[in-house]
Amino acid sequence: MRWKWIWLGAGLVVILSGCAKKQAASIVTTEATTVSATTATEESISQTQDNRPESKAESTEEKSTPATPIKIGAEISSYGTNEKGESLLSFEIQPDSVIQYADGYEVRAKYYSGIDIPKNLEDGYEFIVTTDEETGASSHFVVANGKRIYTYVEGRKAIDDKTQEFDVQEVAGHRFLFTEGTRFEDKIKEGKLFIRKDAMIEDAMEGQKKTVNVENLAVGGYFNGVQFDQKGYATKLIYYGE
Repeated sequence: MRWKWIWLGAGLVVILSGCAKKQAASIVTTEATTVSATTATEESISQTQDNRPESKAESTEEKSTPATPIKIGAEISSYGTNEKGESLLSFEIQPDSVIQYADGYEVRAKYYSGIDIPKNLEDGYEFIVTTDEETGASSHFVVANGKRIYTYVEGRKAIDDKTQEFDVQEVAGHRFLFTEGTRFEDKIKEGKLFIRKDAMIEDAMEGQKKTVNVENLAVGGYFNGVQFDQKGYATKLIYYGE
């Protein structure tokens, strides 16, 4: 009777062991299914994230300045500087074009070059100056009445009511030609201008100076005395008047 009990016990053990194996197999299968589902979900999330468009920084303060200031600075310096270290180019900053970076500002600007006025301005001498290289626009001038320069437009016909006069002695050999409210310059191009955060804006006519910021750059403005550092950033923007 003891042997039978042992046999039954062994049989019971075998049966219980079999049940345990089935349960274990069931658990393994369930876990495998769960792991598989989890992996598939993670892969799906990963693919979804990969397909998302890159989010742009909300604050321009977090952006790093592009590597283009040096290139632009080199282009500007190729036009030369005066004895004060100011570029021989003038710049007209376009309104509402400011992009702010951690160490400076970027603006859109028109580049202008001075015009070399001939020195042999005798009576009857005529010359043409380009005022926009991109469009080919130009203005015609002729020396008349001995000491005056008259402007010619539209098929070399003078428009009397808009004719401006200049003293020959004042403009001969200079880089700029002035009219009443107009400064004749050659627009070279439209491009970018990078300005350092601590740059100064100066109105030489009014004797006013201030540090640049988003607000005063957003207004735009014309500057004919601009200095740059070695990295291509404008450090001083001066307006000397027309």
